[in-house]
This record gives sequence, structure tokens and C-alpha cells, in this order.
Amino acid sequence: MESLISMNKSNKLSVIVAIPAFNEEANIVKLIKSIRMQDRKYYDLSEFWIYSDGSTDNTVSLVRKHFKDVKVFDFKKNMGKNKRVNQILRSFKGDVLIQVDADIKIIHKNVIDNLVKPFYENRNPGIVCAYHLASFPNSFVEKVAYFGFSVWNRSRNSLGEKGIRYFCEGGLRAFSKDFTKIFRLPEGKAAGEDSYSFYFAATKGFNVEISKNSKVYIDLAGNFRDYVRQMKRFLIHHGMMLEYFDARVIRKYEILSFYPKFTALVVELIKTPLIGIFYLLLQAFVKVQMPFYKPNISWVPVKRK
Repeated sequence: MESLISMNKSNKLSVIVAIPAFNEEANIVKLIKSIRMQDRKYYDLSEFWIYSDGSTDNTVSLVRKHFKDVKVFDFKKNMGKNKRVNQILRSFKGDVLIQVDADIKIIHKNVIDNLVKPFYENRNPGIVCAYHLASFPNSFVEKVAYFGFSVWNRSRNSLGEKGIRYFCEGGLRAFSKDFTKIFRLPEGKAAGEDSYSFYFAATKGFNVEISKNSKVYIDLAGNFRDYVRQMKRFLIHHGMMLEYFDARVIRKYEILSFYPKFTALVVELIKTPLIGIFYLLLQAFVKVQMPFYKPNISWVPVKRK
């Protein structure tokens, strides 16, 4: 088998790819293969890590079977993504750390190269985030979730460069060496780690960039239970950020007002009115439940039909 790891024999940047994972047997092999096939104009892949957070399926055995060069850290206890990301940050030694969620899909071959390019060009970012898009929906619930994503994506794109916070998502990110030295996620929390990383960078003087050419795809919730859980985690993150950062900092970047959201909603309702009505009903149901919601630190992969 061709080696996954290339030695750094040029002026390319030394990159480590790290994937925290919990029960991702359905996607982990495809994901690693897609990363292996990436172009490497700006970087050399020095190491590849999998941090299994108490997986009880075949995630670990599949990685060990198919990829002998990947380092697998098989933790038996489920402690949450933040715990494993912090372990990765403490262990990192290199130029750029690529943190990948185990449930994303990478289709294009230049995704990571475009993510590393700002570091290679000495633009001094602390974080570079990929452009997260939703996978094509199949089930009815997925179509409802896709409607919501379309409203969200249209809204944030209407802001232009001012909407950078809304593009800083946690599925695929690159961290600079200097950023990894001081950045740690709060452990024991279950939501908002992508927002937390953005505000941490902003308050510590690090630049954040979005690589629109680094497109990755996320699966949408395929059943009612997963959708409700995802929406609750999404809605609670703003209040959680106020626990860590000054309200003035948050107001500076949380600039998405009613008008662009309403405009985007109307556009999507015209396209698919029936799906839109179900989306609004589900949103109302979730918001009624929010006062009683207590997030759990454990992560549960989305189950698709």
C-alpha cells in the first residue's frame, strides 16, 4: 500500500491531519481516502491522527485495517469532542494543524491545499475555515433541514466579508502553530465550539480567514429526533458564548439582522412552500422546548435513512 505520509523534503509546510471521531464506521474510511487523494502543492503530510472518543463500533478496527500509517488513539471513555481536540492541540508539533470532523465529506482534490495556502503565503492567519455546505437531501426530514440550511446560507452570504463569523464552522479547519500553543476549548460543554474558536481568535489578536474554495459537505439530520437535537445545539450557542466573551465583542460580529433572514426565508418559501411550512412548524416546536434543554457533552452521529 502506498504510504499515506510524505516526508518534508521541500519548503512546503509541515501539516498534521487530526480527526476526533465517535462511532463513524460508515464514513471514516471514505474520509481518510479523500484526504489521502488531496493535492499537496503547499504542504507535506507529516502525520495523520485518529482520536477515537470511546467508539463502540468498527471505527478503530477499520482504520487500523486499511491505513497502517495512521496513528490511532483508541480512548475507551466518551468524553466529548472538546476533550479530544484539546489533546490534539497539546500533542501538535508542526506548521499547520488540520482538524477534521469524522462525519464530513470531501469531494474536491484541492480542499486542503486551499486551506493551507494562506499560511504558505505568510498571510498570518490563526484559523482558516473551510466553506461548509449541506449534502443533497433524500428523506423528507433531510429536505426540511436542507430548507433551513438554504435560508441560513443565503442569509450569511448576503453579508459579504462582514459575515465572517457565520462561516467559521468546525467540520474542517486549519490552525497555525502559534494559535495551537494557546487555544483550548472549554471541556464539559457540548455546543458552540466553532463559535468559541472564532471569538477566542478575535480576542487574542489572531486573523480568521474563510477559504471559499475549500468546500466540504455535511450530512443533514435524516430523522425528526436528530433534527430537533441539532437545532437545539445550534440555538443555544449564542448564550453559551456570553459565558466566555464580552457582549460587546459578540455584538461586533453577530450582525445578521431580521431583514436578510426574512428575505432569504421568503425566497426559499417561494421555491418549496410545503417543505417551508414544515420547517417553520419544526422551528416553533424546537423553540418551545428550548427553556428545558440541557446539552450533553456526548456526541451522537447523524443517522441517515
